[in-house]
Amino acid sequence: MALIAWFLQYGFFVVGGAMVAQAILAWSGTWRRWVHHLPPGFAVTKWNFFPFCMGLFGLGLVFIRLGINADVGTIPGSKGIYDGIGVLFFALSLVAFVWWPAALAPGWHRDWIRWAALNGTDPRETDPWPTEVERAEGRR
Repeated sequence: MALIAWFLQYGFFVVGGAMVAQAILAWSGTWRRWVHHLPPGFAVTKWNFFPFCMGLFGLGLVFIRLGINADVGTIPGSKGIYDGIGVLFFALSLVAFVWWPAALAPGWHRDWIRWAALNGTDPRETDPWPTEVERAEGRR
């Protein structure tokens, strides 16, 4: 029973924080291996943006947990506001799971797609990390 109580107390923060951390790594370009994977089967986008959708879901978990803490008085704020923000992030993550606009992709991702189009290749067949020559020519 203590394990369940611990998870309810801290697990949302840990899991949500890990989801947000991987989204930050993906957004910054530190982690790029995910780009070669196909998007989920029901996604309408051509590219995989799954790490960003999980980051939004992780923010939802964190805000829902903050709402629980606000309800019992351990942190200042309104439970309704925290819960509302958490539900908003959950809804955004569901939309992002199906559709992510290419204009909201990180700059290195847009550059990777554009660079492959200039060379006439499928981006999934190219490396998302630029070579020294490509970097000198302006690729991120």
